[in-house]
Amino acid sequence: MSIHFDFLLLRGPIRTKIFCLLTPILIGIAGLSLVNYLSGNMLNTQLASSSSGMVTLSAIKQAQDGMNSFLLEATEAKRDALKALLADQSAKISTSLSFAQEQDERQSLVAAGTIAEEVSRTIDGLWDMHSDERKLREGISSDLATLSDVQSKLQTYLNIPADQAAAQAATAETLNKINSMNYELRIAASDFLGGMNDDTLKKVKGRLKGLGFYLGKVKEQHAANGPIQELASKAIDVIGGTSERFDQLLVKVGERDAAFKAASASMNDAWNKILLFADIQRGHASAAQDQAQTISLVTTVIALLFGCVAGYLLLRTIKSPIEALTASMKAVASGKLDEKIGSVETRDEIGEMARALDVFRHNALEKIRVENEAEQSRSLARQQRQEDDLRKTRDAAAISNAVEAVASGLHKLASGDLTVTIGRPLDGELDQLRQDFNASMLHLQATMRQIRDNVEMIQGNGNQMAEAAEDLAKRTEQQAASLEETAAAVDEIT
Repeated sequence: MSIHFDFLLLRGPIRTKIFCLLTPILIGIAGLSLVNYLSGNMLNTQLASSSSGMVTLSAIKQAQDGMNSFLLEATEAKRDALKALLADQSAKISTSLSFAQEQDERQSLVAAGTIAEEVSRTIDGLWDMHSDERKLREGISSDLATLSDVQSKLQTYLNIPADQAAAQAATAETLNKINSMNYELRIAASDFLGGMNDDTLKKVKGRLKGLGFYLGKVKEQHAANGPIQELASKAIDVIGGTSERFDQLLVKVGERDAAFKAASASMNDAWNKILLFADIQRGHASAAQDQAQTISLVTTVIALLFGCVAGYLLLRTIKSPIEALTASMKAVASGKLDEKIGSVETRDEIGEMARALDVFRHNALEKIRVENEAEQSRSLARQQRQEDDLRKTRDAAAISNAVEAVASGLHKLASGDLTVTIGRPLDGELDQLRQDFNASMLHLQATMRQIRDNVEMIQGNGNQMAEAAEDLAKRTEQQAASLEETAAAVDEIT
């Protein structure tokens, strides 16, 4: 069975072998991918649910921060921002409801959503309380400013003449008390606004009462002064209204603090309910993660077993031919081109590679033969070139010797030596130059000898002519003497 299996795999192409052996691996990988996809979806669902819980917790945290910020400084912008945060919190709770799987989760989310809606409705009431508190504060500030103005005007009106010393002293003492009480009232009011409680309220009301008492004394002391009576009465009325405002402000602040505490408690309750939902979701996510890990591990082990079996079979079917081909490649690479290539007869891709390697081996042998022939040709050409160079060198030396010999002869000739000849024979055809030079010199020597002979002959003829001329002159002189003698004789005769 194993032999037949090996035979079938060895006879088929490698792609068929790989396809047959990798099909189980591919199936295992596909199964693993499918399992991972399903477990991933399950885990993603749980993670999305957990993430939704965390997002909802974050929204509640932001709403709590917005509530605290609104409590510290109530403004329209912070009120609107807090309402927007509460609306966003309600939307996130509604989103988280789609992930709730158990009744406890749904109940927690519904309760948290209800709390968020109630707190959102409470915000408007808190803002109304803040508006009332602000109006009371503004009224108190206005009343304190009015009392300060009355104090200043009384100081102006109560300039008592100096002749009324007793009245002046009493009025001055009362004004000092009013100034002192007004100053203490401002300090007490500042303490009250900084920390509203019964003690600070009691101090404020005591200062108001004292200020009203001294304003009444001013009225008694100046009963006939209409403007002073009007100012004092106005101040006393303001004191009464201010006292009521302080009482109302303390009540409003208490109501506001209670409402804020109730809203904060509601937000904490919503936080705890969302926290319960998030804890349950974390438990679901952990369980889903464990289940997904178990499924992935089992599927991975199965796919690994399939891969090991298929890899073993694939290694078994192609290892030997590849090893033989590798050995042949190493032999060819090392220059052993006479060895036969294995696996040439097989019909798969390894056989094609072996046949290609065999062609490469034959081509390498042919290349070596061609290179040897080319090397021989290059050697012959190199030898011929060397011979040509040697011949050129010899020719150049012969020409140089010929030139030197001719130059030496010409130099001697120029020096007046007409007997010069080139005695040493020259190489090859250059010896004709020596012979021509020697023949020319011999001809020149003959010519020069002939010229010398002609010169000597001319010189002899000249000497003869000179001697003849001298004889002629002598004869002429003799004839002249004869003529003179003849003439004398004639004279004597005549």
